[in-house]
Amino acid sequence: MVNGMAMSTTVTESTHFDPISYEGLLTFDSRTTTVLTVNNRYARRIVSDLSSLLGVSRQVVALPAILPWSSWVRQMSDQRAFAPEANMPSYVLDHFGAGLVWKQAIEHVERDAPLLDVQSAVRLAIEADRLIDEWALSVPTLHETPDYQRFRAWRERYRALLMDLGAEDANLAFEGVCEAFESGRLPCAGQIVLAGFSEISPRMARLLDCLVAAGCHIYRLKNDRVPAQNRTRVLAGDAIEEWEAAVRWAHERLRHSPEQRVAIVNPNLEQDAVLAHRLLARTLQEPGESAPLAFNIAVARPLMEWPLVRAAIHWLDVIGAVLRDRAVSPSVAGAALLAGGCAAHAQEAGKRAALDAVWRRNRVVNISLPEFSQYLADVTPVLHESWVATMHLCEQAPSRQGAVAWAQTIREWLTALGFPGVETLDSDTFQSLEAFDRVLTQFARQAALLGSIGVTEAIAILRRLLRETLFQPQRDPTSRLDVLGLLEAEGGHWDALWVMGLTDNVLPAAPRPNPLIPAAVLKAAQAPRATPERELQWAQGLFEDLVCCAPDVVVSHALHEGESELRPSPFIAGWPMRALVPSATAETNESASGSPVEMDVLIDNQGPALLPQERVRGGVQVLDDHARNPLWAFVKYRLHARQLSDYAEPGESNARGIFLHGVMERVWRHLQSQDKLHESVEQGRVSAIVRLCADEAAQLALPDYSERLRQLEVTRACTVVEQWLEVEQKRPPFSVYELERRHVWQYKHLELGMQIDRIDLLADGRWLVIDYKSGNGSVDPRSSWTRSRPVDLQLPLYAAVLQQEYAQSQAESVAALVLAKLHARGNETRGLADIDCFPGVAAVEKWTWPEATDKTWEQVLVDWRRAISMLADEFVSGVADNRVWSEQDLQYCDVKPFLRRFEGGV
Repeated sequence: MVNGMAMSTTVTESTHFDPISYEGLLTFDSRTTTVLTVNNRYARRIVSDLSSLLGVSRQVVALPAILPWSSWVRQMSDQRAFAPEANMPSYVLDHFGAGLVWKQAIEHVERDAPLLDVQSAVRLAIEADRLIDEWALSVPTLHETPDYQRFRAWRERYRALLMDLGAEDANLAFEGVCEAFESGRLPCAGQIVLAGFSEISPRMARLLDCLVAAGCHIYRLKNDRVPAQNRTRVLAGDAIEEWEAAVRWAHERLRHSPEQRVAIVNPNLEQDAVLAHRLLARTLQEPGESAPLAFNIAVARPLMEWPLVRAAIHWLDVIGAVLRDRAVSPSVAGAALLAGGCAAHAQEAGKRAALDAVWRRNRVVNISLPEFSQYLADVTPVLHESWVATMHLCEQAPSRQGAVAWAQTIREWLTALGFPGVETLDSDTFQSLEAFDRVLTQFARQAALLGSIGVTEAIAILRRLLRETLFQPQRDPTSRLDVLGLLEAEGGHWDALWVMGLTDNVLPAAPRPNPLIPAAVLKAAQAPRATPERELQWAQGLFEDLVCCAPDVVVSHALHEGESELRPSPFIAGWPMRALVPSATAETNESASGSPVEMDVLIDNQGPALLPQERVRGGVQVLDDHARNPLWAFVKYRLHARQLSDYAEPGESNARGIFLHGVMERVWRHLQSQDKLHESVEQGRVSAIVRLCADEAAQLALPDYSERLRQLEVTRACTVVEQWLEVEQKRPPFSVYELERRHVWQYKHLELGMQIDRIDLLADGRWLVIDYKSGNGSVDPRSSWTRSRPVDLQLPLYAAVLQQEYAQSQAESVAALVLAKLHARGNETRGLADIDCFPGVAAVEKWTWPEATDKTWEQVLVDWRRAISMLADEFVSGVADNRVWSEQDLQYCDVKPFLRRFEGGV
């Protein structure tokens, strides 16, 4: 003991095990021999190596049991039940079940001050619990921290819950195995061979000492691996360039030496898996290849991410919603429809997607159960038949039941829906569905912990279990290229190996001590990830093993990651360097011409003009999008391609805007003029009129709102409108000429519809056009209307339409264009006018115009009409320049990927 802390060693004095070779291992009696490996991958490799050795000598020998240490401990734990005087618990919790109990314990202890992230606390607590027992950690009072004291309280509560349940977890099961061997209640094998262990923890050493004391002979498998003869270091500009070089290298090796097996190792493979797959498929399986090369990427993803598993959980979400609320949101139903995995999975896929698009486009907020069933009947009849059968089963299911019953119920529901819906399954998909079924079984095993639960809780727990369960399909046996992470490559053997990403922040990595255990205790015990020295020691052993995995080893690292400079790992700093292998395309171009070939540039900014019989119908947005970026308008209105709209949500701003427009329309249908407004104010009837109009509009515009939320919106609207009417009282005299009237502007092939919120008739016989805005953004149109290609064209085009429609009456013309912001934080008016009307509405001479400084109101209207006609002519003729005049113009663009413009800039 040092300062009250237990000092742990990697190997006790009694565990100096004799080495043994593969040949010697084959001489042992397989019935009394067990080979224990550091992990499952190492076990598979030993089986493969022994099989190869026997194949060369043409021997037939029974192999001993070869399994990972953790699996052997579980087997021994199970055997305790058959030992005399066994005191076994009723339940053995898996990792997920232990997490549920830890969560209960933590929430109980912290019930007065709940944690923001309980799941992270659970993860750290499980790790700390294992570290304390695995490394025989003892925390003296002097070194206790507040975090450790909280953890100790959690642990005490956790152990008490386990006792109440009559259960044990994997950590306690290990302790039980140690005690069973110490007491002689468990028999041991004649020989145990350890393979792949670079260190032995105190608890493992304790168990091995018990085995030796019981007469078991323990050996360690010889490591006859030879360090690589050919070592090369490659520098790359960035990670993508590094990946491209490694893939080209693997491709050339496999083409020139078809009998070889090669590997690419990357420490960040999980993050780079998509990039790796794309580059490998493009290089090794391109159409020009005579014989596409198979490859294996060893990345385990959460089972929830596999397509058909995700489809299953989406359909369960739909079922859970309709059972709970007798309704479902479009986002939940749409996710299920798009995922498929149901009856007519392929045949009705397009119809399901179209139904989802309709809900998005029509801003549907909620779908009742009868409505959803009717939608399916109208659009997807085959799926509808399965849905009806599923609903029949749902009605028979109890509202609350145990996990075993829910697992069976879920299987029945999915079967009735036609899951998985795919007639022919590839190997990976078939394996993922098998894993999904195993997860349902694992869910059922939590019955003792969960008790009787409802459908919502059952689906939520199953979803979490699917997220936490990692799945990786079996390796393609024809693959001669393996792409692995650092740990997956340990102990492997190939003909050539490329290890990527070896920077000084990856190998060795920064320490990551468990924050629940005092750092001084972890450092004294030299626990994993505890100190820089410990990380260096681990990295050194791992790197030495990697260098022995192949006779030819290439290591590489990038020089930059974004704007950060990267340095090589100290383990490779002294290796000889060489330049990157040029790409095949570059080599071809160099050899053909002796110099790089100039890139051909094709200017493609002109689409076909509209045919005489074609008509484009829409709103002002057609010209507005064209003014901002002609290609945007061409893609959206000629190719009919656009981003899917987001799902509507209760309380979203456009619903509030529609409601507020409805209130204003009803108020002015009552009032009609400023004189009547003054009269109503004098009589004290304004508030009653506004309230009546708001109630009427709310019934139509807010049908999906709860009664309470609807009343809050009505109260807010009344306040906003009454404040606006105070502004209207101070204007020069007017009467309302039109409200919410729809106009159509026809120009050549265009038929653009627009709805003008309000037109006032002024005392001089001219019109004032008002467009309401309900958002809280700026409504100042100066920068939009003074451009040579004006945008935000609603009001300028309204003025052009009115001038065109009433051209026969020379006395009538537009005198003002006003944008009115109606908002609880304050009303605001902006625009351009030839009269004095609203505060904030400017006269023509107050604005700066690009062509002239002395413009008149009539000239502005003429220039707008000319600009609008120019934009219309360009659109009709097929102009499709991918050009942007202002960085803000594509803020709401819904075809950015088509324009090759993405987030982070235009």
